[in-house]
Amino acid sequence: MRRKDTTLNMTKSYMSQALMLLLERQPYDQITIGEITAKAGVDRSTYYRHFTSKEDIVRFYYNNVMDECTRAFRKYHCTTFDSYMCIRFKVLYRHKADLLRLHQANLTHLLLDVMMDRYGREATPDPYRTEQEFRRAYRTGGTYSTIRLWLDHGMQETPECMAAMASAYRPVEPISPWNGGMDDAL
Repeated sequence: MRRKDTTLNMTKSYMSQALMLLLERQPYDQITIGEITAKAGVDRSTYYRHFTSKEDIVRFYYNNVMDECTRAFRKYHCTTFDSYMCIRFKVLYRHKADLLRLHQANLTHLLLDVMMDRYGREATPDPYRTEQEFRRAYRTGGTYSTIRLWLDHGMQETPECMAAMASAYRPVEPISPWNGGMDDAL
């Protein structure tokens, strides 16, 4: 059955959902575009209008998860690092099965691409904001590395535990080699 009267986002979501369903039964590298489009109920040409590779579908999936985080941040009025991290880990945990399948398929690096595009890079480079850009990239990389390690552990730790650890490891004061804080930060 072919889908009609769908929006661009709906069509992309159908393909993303199809890929996640197919991952439940077979390895990522064995999934074909034809299988994705058949499962999604769209024409093959529709796939090529919206994506150039299966990795683009995975990026779309990760972007949707990040959008869900953003909506939750706004809904719960996150104003502290602790609340921000707790919400982020809770949202990720809701996607545990899919995230673990993508991780097993060695696709977690695409999450870093998405996070850097969203949080770590300036949309338009501004030479006066270079320090801020590096700071965002550093924090984004740290958050990604924590998520990746959590995936390595099979997401066994609770979201609350992960948020508490992220908060505990966050430096409270500026770190420098001269105040002894550098060893603790590394």
